Amino acid sequence: MTPEQVAEAVLSHPAVVRMDGGPFGTVASHLPGRRVTGVRLGEPPETVEVAVVARWPWPVPLPAVADEIAAAVRGVLGEREVAVTVVDVEVAGEPGGARPAGTPAPPLA
Repeated sequence: MTPEQVAEAVLSHPAVVRMDGGPFGTVASHLPGRRVTGVRLGEPPETVEVAVVARWPWPVPLPAVADEIAAAVRGVLGEREVAVTVVDVEVAGEPGGARPAGTPAPPLA
């Protein structure tokens, strides 16, 4: 599986606004001619790292959202250790806030 497929699985979660590179932009997979921000996918048994910006408020606590995101990643990759970091939240209704739930995520760049 590719980092793009992992990112698509993560972005399919309705609480995820977008992928993020983390505080220093280090959560990324570097591939020939491109970079997938928000997913660091090494060789097994390395931990898969995912960093996201989440929608807030959300009906379940952020740790539960992170668990759901990790489960989505394992659905793509199989049984791997997955570390999910919620780097930031966007509050719906505020300028620059989260897109409404159910609105598709922007395409991966």
